[in-house]
Amino acid sequence: MNRISLCMIVRNEADIIERCLQNIGTLVDEIIIVDTGSTDRTVDVCKSYGANIYKFNWKNDFSSARNESLAHASGEWILVLDADDELPVESHLHIRRLVNEEPYDAFFFTTKNLVGDAQHPTILNYAQLRLFRSNLNFRYSGAIHELIPKVTSVKYKVVPSIFVIHRGYLDTMVQHHKKIYRNLSILDTELMRRPMDISMYYYKGNEFLRAGKFTDAIHYYKQATTLERSKDQTPWLPELPSKYAYALWQMGDIKSAIEVIQQAIRDSPEYTDLWLLLGILYLNQQHMDLAREAFSKCLQLGEPSPIYPTQEGCGTYLPAFFQGVISLTDKNITDARADFEESCKYNSNYVPAAIQLCLCDWIEKKFESVHKRTQQLRKQNFNEWTLDLLDRINESLMMKQIHINTDDPNHVASFLTCLSTLSLNGQTSLAAQLLCQLPLKIHVTAMKEDWYYELLGEYHLTTIEVLKELDA
Repeated sequence: MNRISLCMIVRNEADIIERCLQNIGTLVDEIIIVDTGSTDRTVDVCKSYGANIYKFNWKNDFSSARNESLAHASGEWILVLDADDELPVESHLHIRRLVNEEPYDAFFFTTKNLVGDAQHPTILNYAQLRLFRSNLNFRYSGAIHELIPKVTSVKYKVVPSIFVIHRGYLDTMVQHHKKIYRNLSILDTELMRRPMDISMYYYKGNEFLRAGKFTDAIHYYKQATTLERSKDQTPWLPELPSKYAYALWQMGDIKSAIEVIQQAIRDSPEYTDLWLLLGILYLNQQHMDLAREAFSKCLQLGEPSPIYPTQEGCGTYLPAFFQGVISLTDKNITDARADFEESCKYNSNYVPAAIQLCLCDWIEKKFESVHKRTQQLRKQNFNEWTLDLLDRINESLMMKQIHINTDDPNHVASFLTCLSTLSLNGQTSLAAQLLCQLPLKIHVTAMKEDWYYELLGEYHLTTIEVLKELDA
């Protein structure tokens, strides 16, 4: 029976590390913790789970800390996790089979990055080397975003069905640990040492993007792209075009954003995420036919190969939802309903699609259908607050206490804003997040006027009034 050593580097993780360690003892044979200077209860928590603790002076270099943890491992296999990771216990038996029966030396698992708001995170997936034989002297390189260089003689395998949940990019985690400032400091040092390293410019752009500093992000993405085109061999940075285009979009340069994505599609036509972003950009520009073509291509391609970093649902429920938005914009309720139902079929817990199905029912006065829908959603552990409010809206519409005037764009917009607020559990969101869920033609006239954002504010106030009336 092969032994597995869990190797981790930590610092001030007392508030999160227990989730990672609480079930890991059923899989691993030893826990190696390299602590880089904790001042909280991290070490005590780790000791309570039987971990072996090693102190290490932090050198602004993640690889040196990682390699220190590997040096203390005694097992035949090494599993690498972070304090903000969670390896579901359901995968443990599968991992044991890998190390005892499979003829491979190293395994990539799917890392599910939860990004943004903890209640409604975006899920970004990518394959990451997590499990490997200790006798092959694997070692990390790179002061930040450290990697183990690929070795030609090593037999690798990607196992997408085993996934690690990573919460380190949730807004609360990023702010609490001040990751952006720490990472930028390391990247500045690395760029002084390696001024022609494309990946350093890319990673620095990512930090500014995460901080909402889009102009700075564009500057570094542009430098990375220019360097990339000037070299014969470049690092594997498939997300560079998408992030570059997104930053351009946020700064209002949608024309350049589309050009960046179109070039990337020419290079990687099978990368579904590129088509999804292209469709959203076209939708934003009211190019409905081009948007529909892009979303259709997403559904045709499906979820991309595990080798690509990807937004979960980019080849399934997300493009189906956006196709429904386009159909609803054209007042084609039959097609809209089919699109939203397809989206829910791919992901039964996708709130915006379920809510837009209720809208289709309300427009056609199918109040009983909404009632059945919310009853079914309750069985799926849907958010109770949302469902209760949907039921109250349904009852108020049925009793004609409120109504939807589909011939009045302003009235429809305020009502849809109400619904999109529901999908976020009543939390105020950015205008872009709201508009992403609304039939955009409703806003065409308003967007051409200077008072557009003031009008959006009025829509939100109307929403609040409707909610107050329903809660009364």
